[in-house]
Amino acid sequence: GKFAGRIKSFNAEKGFGFIECAHTYAQYNRDVFLHKAILAQIGDMPVGAFVTFTCEVNKQGMPQAKEVAQIGAPPQAPAGAGGAVGKGGKGGEGGGKGKSKGKD
Repeated sequence: GKFAGRIKSFNAEKGFGFIECAHTYAQYNRDVFLHKAILAQIGDMPVGAFVTFTCEVNKQGMPQAKEVAQIGAPPQAPAGAGGAVGKGGKGGEGGGKGKSKGKD
C-alpha cells in the first residue's frame, strides 16, 4: 500500500537517504531506505519534505521506498518555482524610506 512519511536525511555523495514513517517503522523497526535512482526519476526533494511512497524489502531485508511523490507539490515542478516569493520584498524597501522621514 501507499505510505506517507518525511525525508529524514539524504547524502548526495553516498547517493542515498532515509524516509521516516511511523507505519513502516512499526513494521520494520527502521527508517525506509531512499535510493538516488528514485530521486533521479522525480527530481531532488529537500530534507523535511513530506512524501507518499510504496515500500518493498530489498536484498538486505531493508524497507526501500518506491514510487515516491512529494505531498502538496505539483509533479515535476521546475527547480525555480519557489523563487517568485522573493519579489514581494521590493515593497518593503519603500516603507523603510518613509520611516526615516519621521525621525527628522
